[in-house]
Amino acid sequence: MQSVRLACALLLCFPVSLFPADKKATSAPNAASPAIVQAQRENLDYSMYQRIRDEAIGHSHIMEYASGLMDGIGPRLTGSPNAKRANEWTRDQLTAMGCSNAHLEDWGEFGMGWQQLNTWVRMSSPDTAVFIAQASPWSPSTNGPVTAPAIWIDLKDEKDFDKYKGKLAGKIVLYGEMREVKPVDKALFSHLEDDDLRKLRNEALRAGAEGEFPVEVIDVSEEYLQKVVLHPRHGYGAHVNPCIDCRIFMLKKAREYADATAAETIFTGEVIGQRPFSQYREALRIVEQESGLAGRLLRPLSAKLLPPTPAPSHLMRARLQERLASGLEGRATVILAGPGYGKTSLAARFIQ
Repeated sequence: MQSVRLACALLLCFPVSLFPADKKATSAPNAASPAIVQAQRENLDYSMYQRIRDEAIGHSHIMEYASGLMDGIGPRLTGSPNAKRANEWTRDQLTAMGCSNAHLEDWGEFGMGWQQLNTWVRMSSPDTAVFIAQASPWSPSTNGPVTAPAIWIDLKDEKDFDKYKGKLAGKIVLYGEMREVKPVDKALFSHLEDDDLRKLRNEALRAGAEGEFPVEVIDVSEEYLQKVVLHPRHGYGAHVNPCIDCRIFMLKKAREYADATAAETIFTGEVIGQRPFSQYREALRIVEQESGLAGRLLRPLSAKLLPPTPAPSHLMRARLQERLASGLEGRATVILAGPGYGKTSLAARFIQ
C-alpha cells in the first residue's frame, strides 16, 4: 500500500459582476401574430457585404483578443477573480474601440466564488514522486496536508460498491480508468553535431537537384546565436523559441541573397493563424516590414486572408485580367482554381 501526501488550498471569493443582464421577461401574446409576407427577391447590399468582409480579413484582432483572454487572464470559472478580470478587460476593450458608456452591471448574487491557489500531491512511500493534480472546482480545502494510504478502485456499476464495503475508510481513493503511460526512451532534446548539419545540407542539395533549381547553403549560425537566440527583440514564444525574430532574421538573409542574385520575389509557407505567437496578422506585418520585404513577399498559403502582393513580372496577373476582360462579351465568366490560388485577389483586382 502506498502513502500519498495531499495538500489542497483554495480561496473563497466574493460575488462578482459577470455579464450585463437582468432583462424583464415578457409573456407571449395569446393571439397568433399574422404571418409576414416575404419578398420573393431580397435586395442585397453588396457594398456593405464587402465592407464587412474587408473588416474581417484586413482588420481582425481575433488572435490578440484570444491571447489576452487565454494567456493574460486564463480560465474564467463563474464567480472567480479571473471572471471579474475578464469582465473588466472586455469593458476596457469596448471603450478602446470607441463604444460609449461601456460598463458592468450587477445581475444578482451568484454565491461563493472559488479559486485554486495551490494543489500538491506527492507519493511519500515506498519511494517519493510528485504527481500532477487539479482540484475539482468549488471543492473545499484540506486545511493542511493529508497523509493516508492510497487505493485504486474500479467501479463499473452500483453493485461494484459491495466489494469495497468497509475497505475505503481513512484512505485516499483513486478511481477511473488506468491509462497507459509509455516510458520515455528517447532524449527530449538533441544537439546537432557537425555530421548532422552536413546531412541536412546534403539533403537540401539533393532536393534542389531533383527539382532542378539551384540551392545555396549559407552558414549564419554565429550571427543567429548572438542576434536572435540570445537577444530576441520581440521576445520568446513557446519552448523559448524566438519565433518573430527568427523569421525577420532569415528573411533579411533571403533578401540579401535575392538582391545579390537579382531575384524579384521571395515565397514563404506561412499560414496565418497556424502559430499564435508568430503567424497572426500583426506579426506577419512586422516580419514583412522589419525584413525589408514590403511588396516583395508572397505567402501563397495565406493568399485569401492577406492583401495581394504587387504582381512581380513572373506572375501573369495582367494576362489573367485580359482573359477576364475578354469574357465580358459572354453571359457569364467562371474562375476555376484550387484553394489558395488567388481567385478572389484576381477578381478584386479586375473590379478595381
